Amino acid sequence: MLSLVTRVLVLLLCGCQMQQRSENIAEILGTVESFRKDHQTQAAIDYLVHKDVYKNLDLLETLAFLYEENNENLLAAQTFEQLFHADIDKQYIECAFHAAEIYCQLGDIYSAGRCYRLYLELNPQDHSIWFKLSAIEEQLGHPATALTAYFNGLEMIPVKKGSFIKKLPELCYNNGMLEAAKFWGRRVLKIQPDDVATLEILLKVADAHNDRHKAMFYIQKLKALDVNFLQKHPELYTKYAYKETVEVAETEIKEVVIPHDICATQQEIECTLQWFGVPYIPQKHFTDTLDPLCPNFIY
Repeated sequence: MLSLVTRVLVLLLCGCQMQQRSENIAEILGTVESFRKDHQTQAAIDYLVHKDVYKNLDLLETLAFLYEENNENLLAAQTFEQLFHADIDKQYIECAFHAAEIYCQLGDIYSAGRCYRLYLELNPQDHSIWFKLSAIEEQLGHPATALTAYFNGLEMIPVKKGSFIKKLPELCYNNGMLEAAKFWGRRVLKIQPDDVATLEILLKVADAHNDRHKAMFYIQKLKALDVNFLQKHPELYTKYAYKETVEVAETEIKEVVIPHDICATQQEIECTLQWFGVPYIPQKHFTDTLDPLCPNFIY
């Protein structure tokens, strides 16, 4: 009998403590809101930092937003990141995204990349964040991971649109994948024939292959869009701008149109490779869907 009475008292006591704790949180948030309504953001922060915010994630989230509202952006980003790690049940995964965005504003791209990765670990379907991470990795000088992140983003897009491939020529070129850069560059030109960035990548590919004819073709295209193009690129000017080459190239280029399709059939490729004793391995057929001309990556 005594044991039963003791259990009842313990349950009542715990229930009262839980109710009191819940009421206290509500009161704290109410006080913070009253400070905010009176435009006393700093007073709200000073009040909240003395509470046990790490034991209640709602309070920690409120503190992060207060820091941001008070233009204390570094503290805001750090608090959002702390909230992500304190959230065992992962109910606040958006806080990693908030932290990354603020770090970007502060120019701390290393921390931004870290937080974008934390977010993507739990929400990998968000293609827009993969693209953001790709841009971060590019700024950090990591071309392989930049390309990987971009392909992951493409894979998550529900509706594939041609505009999404515009970045691929540059990313492939930066990874030394010249054939892939050429393939995707020609795909982009089908959609945007006068895209300067893509024409410049195709020019670089032609130059890397020492294909003077194609290089001059793209130079003339770029000069038509910007008459001072060669003057802005002294290394190309030295190589391609002397009079005899320009005159001959202009005559030939007017008569030739470089196709934007890969014309060789599988049989032609196989026959060519047999001359070198190389076994032919069939490649995937590239349709209008975005099948990458490079290995499948996992970030």
